[in-house]
Amino acid sequence: MNEIFNKIEEYDSICIFTHQFPDPDALGSQFGLKQFILDNFNNKKVYALGKNNDSLNGTTFPRKDKVNDEVIQSSLAIVLDTANTSRIDDERYNLAREIIKIDHHPIVEQYGNINLVEVDKCATSFILANLIKNSTYTLSSIASTYFFIGIVGDTGRFLHNNTTSEVFAMASYLLDNGVDLTKSYENLYKRSVNDTKLVGYILQNYQIIGNRLAYYILEKEDYEQFDICFEKAKEHVNVLADIEGIDIWVSVVYSEDTGFYHVSIRSKHIQINDVAQAMGGGGHKFASGIKATSLARVQTILDNLVAKLF
Repeated sequence: MNEIFNKIEEYDSICIFTHQFPDPDALGSQFGLKQFILDNFNNKKVYALGKNNDSLNGTTFPRKDKVNDEVIQSSLAIVLDTANTSRIDDERYNLAREIIKIDHHPIVEQYGNINLVEVDKCATSFILANLIKNSTYTLSSIASTYFFIGIVGDTGRFLHNNTTSEVFAMASYLLDNGVDLTKSYENLYKRSVNDTKLVGYILQNYQIIGNRLAYYILEKEDYEQFDICFEKAKEHVNVLADIEGIDIWVSVVYSEDTGFYHVSIRSKHIQINDVAQAMGGGGHKFASGIKATSLARVQTILDNLVAKLF
């Protein structure tokens, strides 16, 4: 879409936003796009805004930028990987002069002056990399690495059923652009001793309902006893993915900062985003999330998921 590149050319300042509690695709698309703009457009000021993910920013990705309201007011806002405005991390996005939305989630809200939403794509990082690949612009090894990590994150290392031949072709293209495969995987999946202990705790304490749904609940004191932050604790939903006979697996992690239990739901073949949407959440057909106010609400979510199995 040349109109996106034209808008970037039009503005001296671009502010890039993504969703709350950003994952590798959110951060990969955000920093990949920032690097691409800096590499290809002269004299642009580009800011990656929102809260840092303490597990990923400063290691796999740079730290976020900080700007005042006046900067945003004179900027183009590009919001990535976020289906609806309530999930945008930094509500000041609406101060911008214009907004571009780029996303791969099912459409909940079209809030941009320009909307590029491709729900059949594996990741927002893929959409951006493909957009650039089919343009006259160049993609540096740094930007390629960020996009690659985003794709790896949202495909679960190319194991999820959103991995297609098109995805592998894009991975090949990015690798040809200078991605260090070994370093990328090490940065994304390295695990501290304490984090390994938390995984052990999860494996010792998860529960199974009806022989086909597995879940675990982590209270603040559960993960903090291992000196693990909320963001890192929230990453471990797929620890339960390969248990034989389990069709749906769920992580429930409490955040004192938000006051919610953050419920992450995954499935191999059974649609679960309808349950998430009915309970105030959302996401993809086989990967969704919900914020629950209480353990009683968590139990209702689990009951509704179990009902999908029988």
